[in-house]
Amino acid sequence: MKIFAPCLTSIMLWAWGSLAAKDSPHSSAFRSKEVVPISVAREDRGAGWLYPEELTPMPQCIAQQDPSSWLKIMTESMENVCTRHFLFWCTRHEWRTQLNRLSLGFTPDVLADYLPYCNRSILAKAQLYNWMRSRGSRTWLVKAGDANDVQRLYPESLARGYAAAGVTHHAPPCLTESVSRASREQFHHVMASCSFTGTTQHTGRADRPWEYREDLGSMTALDFETVGYELTNGYIENGDYFDRDCFCKNFEFDHDTQYCGEPGDLEWTQKQLWINATCGPSLLPKNWIDSLRTLGRAYIPIKDWSWPACFADMPKNVTEHVHTCTVDACERDSSGYCNVKPAIDRARFCRGIQYDSCAGSCHIFEQRINYILWLHELCIHVPDWDGLPENWRRLTMPTTLDMTPWDWTIGRTSTVVNGTLTSDHCVSNEWKIGSIFIVHAVTYLAAVYIRRVQIRHVEHRLPWLSKGLSIAALQLGANYINTILVQQTPGNGDIPVVDLVLLWCSMPRLSWLLALLVGLLPQGTVNFSAAKSYLMAEVILQAASLYIMLPTIVYGLRHNFYFGGLKFANLPDSAKSMYFGALAWLAVFALAVFWVVQTIRRKYGVDEDQDYLPGAKDLKRTSSNLADNLDKLFAWLGNNLERHWMGKIDISGEQSPLIGENGGGKTTYGTLNGGTEFRRDSAKHYATAVVIMFLLWLSQCVFWMGFINLSSDEFCLPRLGLLTAVWTIASLVGTFIGAAI
Repeated sequence: MKIFAPCLTSIMLWAWGSLAAKDSPHSSAFRSKEVVPISVAREDRGAGWLYPEELTPMPQCIAQQDPSSWLKIMTESMENVCTRHFLFWCTRHEWRTQLNRLSLGFTPDVLADYLPYCNRSILAKAQLYNWMRSRGSRTWLVKAGDANDVQRLYPESLARGYAAAGVTHHAPPCLTESVSRASREQFHHVMASCSFTGTTQHTGRADRPWEYREDLGSMTALDFETVGYELTNGYIENGDYFDRDCFCKNFEFDHDTQYCGEPGDLEWTQKQLWINATCGPSLLPKNWIDSLRTLGRAYIPIKDWSWPACFADMPKNVTEHVHTCTVDACERDSSGYCNVKPAIDRARFCRGIQYDSCAGSCHIFEQRINYILWLHELCIHVPDWDGLPENWRRLTMPTTLDMTPWDWTIGRTSTVVNGTLTSDHCVSNEWKIGSIFIVHAVTYLAAVYIRRVQIRHVEHRLPWLSKGLSIAALQLGANYINTILVQQTPGNGDIPVVDLVLLWCSMPRLSWLLALLVGLLPQGTVNFSAAKSYLMAEVILQAASLYIMLPTIVYGLRHNFYFGGLKFANLPDSAKSMYFGALAWLAVFALAVFWVVQTIRRKYGVDEDQDYLPGAKDLKRTSSNLADNLDKLFAWLGNNLERHWMGKIDISGEQSPLIGENGGGKTTYGTLNGGTEFRRDSAKHYATAVVIMFLLWLSQCVFWMGFINLSSDEFCLPRLGLLTAVWTIASLVGTFIGAAI
């Protein structure tokens, strides 16, 4: 029994040790560093032994290749060592790595198989070097000095810098699915060999990167570390990146095989832009930029497309043509990569449009100018496009018809001579203006003659109202006759009669001079009947001129002729003369109406305004001040005329003033010497009428001088001599009726 008890105790302790070894936390199935006995761990580490999980995870470039050789060396470095003894018996065995054996196992021959791939990226090479350096004292990989470039890195160590891995989304599928021209290595495989992360990341079990599998008899990698940018001693945000220099040197682009289409295609453009933004233009063929489908001159972004002002009148086949020309094109981002955007193919659109493709308002004045400039800017650089007329530059400026407020013209007459159609010569502008001068000269001479031989005692004179109406009717009749003469000439049959008759009513007439000569008679009687006749006729004809003058002013305002719009015109001075003459005429006409209304209101006591209206008092005050100033001016003129009349002239019957002195419109009879107040009132009204008629005449002269020079060949009066004769006769007869009958 004494011998049996110790033996039994030994057997129990051996069994306990075996069970402890089997269930030990440091078995090959599971180990925990925390439960390793400190004394044992220190002793083992000091002897160059490590648990597999204490080894650094596999480098990225090794994990991306076939790791069988690497794992073989790792396995050969493993040994099942006894970590617990009881007397002479081992109570626990564990698999551990012998560091010296591991270091000696990675010979240059072994690394030579892995280094070409790891050597692509300087960061991957640096990670491999650090892994090997931690296992031993060797400062090289395959041969001495081959690791000098990775022993200390900086951000500048990346020769071409880096790019986010997301830029591959900008590459077309034809590129990302392609292979390197020489090595036939896939795009994504090369990209992976050059990839790294902002900081080192674990791809598996970070707490247990290695494990020895007894059932397989081999080491197994449970984790590997990604290459981290911190190897450069720099910092970037965490994410996936790749080394540009690594990729561009190890992926050879195939520019001969058109696997991304032909030049000008979208995928071809995406490929070229991606290569340029990633690797630079040195890897691209010459003139690669010429055929890019990028937004800009050749391809217009949808958001930047605009139509001309006459879009509403453009035919449907033109407006819908733009949809057939819509394509996808590249918009370069800040890095130079392609963002696909819808765009309009400029060349394709322009080949389907020209100036005559649109009509209507597209050929009228401002909209025509806008349409031509739109076409020019859009298509002028498209090769072989010739969609503008030869005189397109002239059409970009206002033409004579554009600056004329009416849409009809008097063109040259055509005649057939020996079977050939010829156009008659158009009378020069000087002759047109000269015809007006001839009518004026004859009228003046007739007035002077009548003034000298005037019959002082003509009985049964016609009333001034009848004479005024007769003079106006005579002038309108002459205009009508001349209109018919013009209409009868070939090519002018469509001229509107009323428009031309009323246009000629706006011609300047010497009514003011005829009335002035009446008041300046050196001897005899002042024939107020003649003055009132001329005034009456002039009022009718000036009122008829509104038909022409008002549309002219409205047209000028609508087209900005009064605010610098004429600076591009071919005849700016004549156009300005015409439109400013019309505006001056309207101002004088409005002034005359205002003065007459104010005079009647004062004379007949109509002096109450509707003061309850907003601004009525201010308007009343302003109009009253203006009327007072005009009254002072005309009174001053009347005083000068009164001194001329003093003691020279008698007034009786039809010789009464232009506006009667008494209320109710009654005519006052008597002599000018009969009362100073009556004489002053008559002189003021007479001077006012003459001044207003003179200003109207002056405005009409400016208007017609501008109109004749502006219209030129578009106002080509046929048989001008005959027309002048008709006007001259009408003027002579009117002068005689007003002064002598």
